[in-house]
Amino acid sequence: MRKKVTRTLTSAIDLNFYPRSKRSQEEMVGFALIVVMVAVILMMFISFSLKAPEQEAIESYELENFIQSVLNYNVDYDIEVSDLIKNCNNYDEDCELMKTELENILEESWIVEEDSVIKGYNLKIVDKDKEIFSAEKGEITQNYKTLPELLSDAEIIFIVYY
Repeated sequence: MRKKVTRTLTSAIDLNFYPRSKRSQEEMVGFALIVVMVAVILMMFISFSLKAPEQEAIESYELENFIQSVLNYNVDYDIEVSDLIKNCNNYDEDCELMKTELENILEESWIVEEDSVIKGYNLKIVDKDKEIFSAEKGEITQNYKTLPELLSDAEIIFIVYY
């Protein structure tokens, strides 16, 4: 009888335990595949998000908005900067007021520091081949945006270096 018990025990081990261990190995391999797939998808997502296109330091519309707002800026609530530019040839008082106001506006609007994105700027106002105003600050770099603006008698050339 002993042989029979041993055979039965052996056959029970072969039939019951072996298939279960094989099933659990298959489940573990499947789980590992799912983890690897999720990791690959996550890595692809991270790489695409890090390679987002860089936006330029300054856009052309920002220069245009700045020039338009400067031209419409009211000095002492009664005269605009654009009027000061037009009258600069006629009155020395208007030229001095215009220069003072433009220098203040540039200093407040365009912060040029070593750690800043903006490395420098240059603003020129030319009236019939005669320079009325010129202001420059910072360093001149190879990367810049420029915007020429025409008034009735004058041309405004604004360059921002980044």
